[in-house]
Amino acid sequence: MATSKGRFGFFGSKSDKTPAASPHGAPAPVSFAASFGAVQESVSLDPSRAYEVKFGGALGGDIVIPAEITAQNVSSQGKAAVRIAGGAPDATPSGRTAGFSVRVPDELEASASGRRVRVEVVARASTGSGDFFTAYSTCDVGNSGWQAHTAGVAAEAHVFEWDVPIMDKGNGDFVGILPAPNSSIEISSIRVEVIARG
Repeated sequence: MATSKGRFGFFGSKSDKTPAASPHGAPAPVSFAASFGAVQESVSLDPSRAYEVKFGGALGGDIVIPAEITAQNVSSQGKAAVRIAGGAPDATPSGRTAGFSVRVPDELEASASGRRVRVEVVARASTGSGDFFTAYSTCDVGNSGWQAHTAGVAAEAHVFEWDVPIMDKGNGDFVGILPAPNSSIEISSIRVEVIARG
């Protein structure tokens, strides 16, 4: 398991000046089907404690892909994954982030308020550099800033933890993933869990 190498400099912020309204409806208040189309992989989790996405099939639902980022479904070492590349060097980690973005369920957003979250992205380098960044954004009261990771040729978990400020308006929480310039990575799963503060 790889841990974050630290924040990506000035991209972090303590408060989002212009909270963005959520572009999506509220997720179902039950355990979540963590699948997109052809590959059906259900993950049964307490929605107020953890959320996991596994890929395979049409990308949709609570996933937002900026125009600068290319995303395609692939088979990565025998498992369904999404390959992402591109992304602006000055992409912001605030709001829903300017990376490949996944919204977490409303129940988890509420539970994370004033607590610590653990974000885990299972990824590998597809070609060239495997450098990428992850962020957790409240779209309301701040974000973790970009956390730096380097993916290798084998898929492994890249993890960081962040203490979430107390919710104000509750505009939706997001996990963003940003490939570094000239980098392409394959993501097989994203998991967010509310944990006790260290």
